Amino acid sequence: MIDKSTASKPIGLVKAAFAEPFRVAMLNNDVDPDRYFRKYRLPVGKPEDPELKLPVKSFFHLVNHVAIAEQIPDFGMQVAQVCPWYQIETMHPLLAAQPNLEALLTTFCQIASDESNVAIFNLQNWEGVCRFQYRSPPYIRNDIQMELYRVTGMIELVQVFAGTRWRPQTVDLMMGPNRIAASNSILDGCQLNFSQPGTAIEIPEQLLSRSQRSTASPEPAADRHYKSVGRLEYGDDLITPLSGILQSYITEPDLSLALVADIVGLTPRDLQRKLSLQGSSYRDMLNDARRDYALRQLRESDLSISDIARRLGYRETGHFTRAFKRWTGMTPSDCHKQLRNH
Repeated sequence: MIDKSTASKPIGLVKAAFAEPFRVAMLNNDVDPDRYFRKYRLPVGKPEDPELKLPVKSFFHLVNHVAIAEQIPDFGMQVAQVCPWYQIETMHPLLAAQPNLEALLTTFCQIASDESNVAIFNLQNWEGVCRFQYRSPPYIRNDIQMELYRVTGMIELVQVFAGTRWRPQTVDLMMGPNRIAASNSILDGCQLNFSQPGTAIEIPEQLLSRSQRSTASPEPAADRHYKSVGRLEYGDDLITPLSGILQSYITEPDLSLALVADIVGLTPRDLQRKLSLQGSSYRDMLNDARRDYALRQLRESDLSISDIARRLGYRETGHFTRAFKRWTGMTPSDCHKQLRNH
């Protein structure tokens, strides 16, 4: 059932770079990731562009379902350990350059909302202790696994400078009391406070100035440009986040209005109505996404025109050619020559 209250909430998005650890963690447990990715409307296969946006809510459902169905009680922790946040492709260059723990955590808090528009992290110093905390509301009730993923990621960030044996003395968790968290190895020896308003770990202030990286530190990587997801309300702008979602799913075989409405948590009718109020329609946005994908492939890849047409769901190349000409005023062949000559 659609939660009508989502009409005033941001569309939760996260960069596609975060999807691969979920896939690898499933493979490590001999679980077919494609089956679960399809079930929760996530693109199958490694995304071509790690900057593309995917719906956060799908990952909440996926990680909890896999943990229960496949009997992997620490699955959320395993996902985080496959690729710690400081090694995620879109975050790594910015975090790798930080000289000490305080700079690392401060930078992470600043860029977290660029990686996911609904992720709010902050630091709070109080009586010799720094609280590293997450304050965004959970996307589903009774979530355990995504919070395990989150708190593991937070602890691993501190371990970059504190060492892999470091554990926080106190951990606040939004989940209710349960044996899964209490028996989780990343939380060994920690005092667990359940049913709290946010996820938080306590760090001794003297650790913040530590500048000697442990063996878990990230390797150097080339700098790159990062695009912000931003915080976008349905009422303010639905077109911008929806464009990002369509780009992520554009090669899915059945990119229907019903599928996309389900991904963003609206009924098909509400989605069409909101787009109409902003001067657009689902058909227009889908055609724009197809055009942009085709142009990018003609400019950057060696795919043939027939391969591009097939990826976009056209059974006949001629149908794609006619559509492309409507979008751009030229044929794919002419456009390809023009793009390659510049």
